[in-house]
Amino acid sequence: MQTNYFIDCNTVEETKKLYKELALKNHPDLGGSTAIMQEINAQYEAILKRLDGQTSTDKQGRTHTYKYDREAEYVAMEIIDRLLSLRMQNVNIFLIGTWVWIEGETKPYKEQLKALKCRWHSTRKLWYYTDTTKNKSRRRSSKGFDDIADTYGFTKIKDKDKKSKVLISK
Repeated sequence: MQTNYFIDCNTVEETKKLYKELALKNHPDLGGSTAIMQEINAQYEAILKRLDGQTSTDKQGRTHTYKYDREAEYVAMEIIDRLLSLRMQNVNIFLIGTWVWIEGETKPYKEQLKALKCRWHSTRKLWYYTDTTKNKSRRRSSKGFDDIADTYGFTKIKDKDKKSKVLISK
């Protein structure tokens, strides 16, 4: 019997949060089942396609319209998988949109982060990854990381204070 993992999801935010929870439990690299993860991925893609064009409102009252981009979604999940496989200690990993942010005691992992094409943000003092084919803008925002997280919401994928992976969304 096939499970409909996303049956109770009505928004992009709910869907992405549940996907990350399911991926942390079921990803084969983290001890899960390949078959179950493939089914989760197929359902995830289908619901995001259905939610394309959905409008949400942020904490400042601004509206955002979700545009489904299969490639960008895949790239973000792939880099998170690779970062988790590094088993970095005392490091937080955050997802904001399709940007992945890494903070904490990252110095021992500098070369590995560079190899994954992560970049150092000198203003925010954090590593980040974004698909450079999708985000070509050279304009730097003066907003701090906390401002961006408050504006767009975030998901904490890994907490440096916990030994296991966690998932916190705001």
